[in-house]
Amino acid sequence: MTAPAHAGARLRHVDALRGLAALAVLYQHLLEHIGRLAPDGAAVRAHMGWTLDWLDFGKAGVFAFFAISGYIVPFSFRGAAPRLGFVLSRFFRLYPAYWVSLALAALLLPALGAADHSPRQLLANLTMLQTFLGEKDVVGVYWTLAVEWLFYALCLGLACAGWLRSPRALTSLFCAMLAIALAGAALRGAGPGSGLSSVPINVPIALPLYLAVMLFGTCLRLAETDPASGAARHAVPMLALLAAVVPLAWSTGYGASAHRESAAADITAFYLALAAFVLVVKLRWPAARTLAYAGAISYSVYLFHPLALDIAGYLAAPLAWPLSGVVLAAVAPPLTLAASHLVHHAVERPAIRLGGRFAAALSERLIPIVSNPHAKERA
Repeated sequence: MTAPAHAGARLRHVDALRGLAALAVLYQHLLEHIGRLAPDGAAVRAHMGWTLDWLDFGKAGVFAFFAISGYIVPFSFRGAAPRLGFVLSRFFRLYPAYWVSLALAALLLPALGAADHSPRQLLANLTMLQTFLGEKDVVGVYWTLAVEWLFYALCLGLACAGWLRSPRALTSLFCAMLAIALAGAALRGAGPGSGLSSVPINVPIALPLYLAVMLFGTCLRLAETDPASGAARHAVPMLALLAAVVPLAWSTGYGASAHRESAAADITAFYLALAAFVLVVKLRWPAARTLAYAGAISYSVYLFHPLALDIAGYLAAPLAWPLSGVVLAAVAPPLTLAASHLVHHAVERPAIRLGGRFAAALSERLIPIVSNPHAKERA
């Protein structure tokens, strides 16, 4: 899940989509929590089964977040030291609120009886790269942040090579991601005893698909900001390839037990998110102030809604159904929004300002040295 960019003019319609994506994730997880409290609640369980069988709203939100990240993040390279500023802005934008949520999770979840964590797991989660370190996420939604950082690394590499504004380079990398996903799907989808199934390489499927969605978002934004680049001619076939390859790779590589939801629910979520993203970008709608604010605080909504659900679930668990479901639904969303509003204003925005000042000060010290390596010696 990406955090909103704050440099320059805000794109209110993109913020609105981000807000809708955050609310979709909250809705999906709220529904699942209510379903656990309602073993005999036929209507709730039937609706929950429908979302898991045919459309996972949470996964649709995540796909939309990744597309928005590709649309926004690569265009935040600016200033006298753009690469340094990019890394520092991402660090100060993501880590402070994340560490607050991690600290609260480490304290609250054991107290609520929801989970217990080893010191090693907590230390790994401090890096936000626990997936690559072989440790589980303390909070389930953290997994998307490792994907974000991998995309940031790709952006940094493209910027260093001078290819971040090259439609040809973006398309080549995009096609490579799809090829890796298809190769992974072929390996995982091979039946027992086949030649492919014995290959001892676990090629990923979802990760390169997520990165491909991000790269498509980048190319679409480049087509808007620099029409002369020819990016529009690349964005259209990229969209067609995504529409064809994602369902093929996902349905081939993932069996019925690979995820909590079905492959059909994930594929439908992908189509919904992709269609919403393209329509919002092209129509520049909706731009409702309320949804835009939900998008502004969406990073905190994403981080803190699982904790709000666990707290509300702990309060609702002793109650009989359907009162328990009512309490959960009445407590968790307002608690999420209140916590997100507080963290956004008390943690996120001050950290962003601090990061900006730190990047500016560091740039002032480094640029003279980089432009004239002997300046420091003469000083």
